[in-house]
Amino acid sequence: MSLEQYYIHHDIAQAKYFLPSVFTSTSLLQLEMDSLFKQSWLLMPNSENTIDSISDKVKIRGTYYPTNLLDEPLILWRDYKENRLHCYSNVCSHAWYSLVNGTGRSSQIQCEQHGRVFHCSGKCVSHKGFDKSQLGSEVNLKEFGLGEWEQFLFANFMPNSDKPFQYIVDEMAPIFENVSLTELSRIPHTQENRIVHGNWKQYVMNFLDRYHLEFIHPGPGGLVDVYDMPTYTTECGKNILFQWVYTKNPEHGIPVDLVPDRLKHEEKRIFALYCFVFPNMAFNLYPWGLGVYMWMPTDDPLKTNYYWYQYVLDEEKFQKRNDIWLAQMVNDEDVDAMSRASAGLKSSFIERGQFAIDKEQGPHWFSQLLYTIMRENTIEL
Repeated sequence: MSLEQYYIHHDIAQAKYFLPSVFTSTSLLQLEMDSLFKQSWLLMPNSENTIDSISDKVKIRGTYYPTNLLDEPLILWRDYKENRLHCYSNVCSHAWYSLVNGTGRSSQIQCEQHGRVFHCSGKCVSHKGFDKSQLGSEVNLKEFGLGEWEQFLFANFMPNSDKPFQYIVDEMAPIFENVSLTELSRIPHTQENRIVHGNWKQYVMNFLDRYHLEFIHPGPGGLVDVYDMPTYTTECGKNILFQWVYTKNPEHGIPVDLVPDRLKHEEKRIFALYCFVFPNMAFNLYPWGLGVYMWMPTDDPLKTNYYWYQYVLDEEKFQKRNDIWLAQMVNDEDVDAMSRASAGLKSSFIERGQFAIDKEQGPHWFSQLLYTIMRENTIEL
């Protein structure tokens, strides 16, 4: 299995798009799961049909809450002694029985199948029929990396990742230096989580792509009518890609006191701050609030598990987010575009296209970083 199918030249002028197989191959999708997603920091999805964030479920010592990420059953469990939040496998180390099915509070959990007992520190403390010499560290709960930023939780299936979560926070913090995201309330809606047509990478590249705006979101009445397009700026970081643009109508911009100090302007106002975190999530600040997006792979390479959360910053503006800031329309247009793009991948006459040098810096940055990470993390078969 050759990683050369992911190869992207570092010079955008010489780079070409991925081969179609990178979007359609089930074997390459599995490679991405093993070499990318299982080794990256990922946003933990919120509970459905509740305004509580997932971190709200486990604020008290001893509380635990079952969840899953990439179909991996997990337990969030806050220990008593250090008040530290842990992320464990929700599978008993004896015979793989699911440990908990709902939220609760205890310093210990006993497996309901054969009685093995685990402490909130993750240690296996007892099991009738086994002596202590058989209950070593190898039978403790498997613990994964856990990161906390504002009200959001992130997990990494490699607990000793060589990319500490703080590296990501250090890049994100300056973007949101003047706004507190911790206090924002999430408002559930009908499209928070759904399966959409298209490969997850297509959605990421579309999100990062300035080039498509005038064609997928055209005027009159489209996104390009509210953007001051010549000011659209893309800044490529190590783990973060940051984009921002001024709005034509300053009354519809983010209050100047909430934007990063270096972007404050006496007269102009920013329409939105777009913060993409590699490999698959984005945090967008609008005048009405925060939009959080995550594009997760599924078993089908041409379908994506799409998460879209909305948080209130200004209640009055939030009620107008679809009328003035076109939130729903833009989302629908993007999903429809990626469905059509995924259908095009079935053609047997596709050739690798070139990047537009001045307008596709975002997709090129993502594509090259993906190739680099996959190459570093993969053992060729």
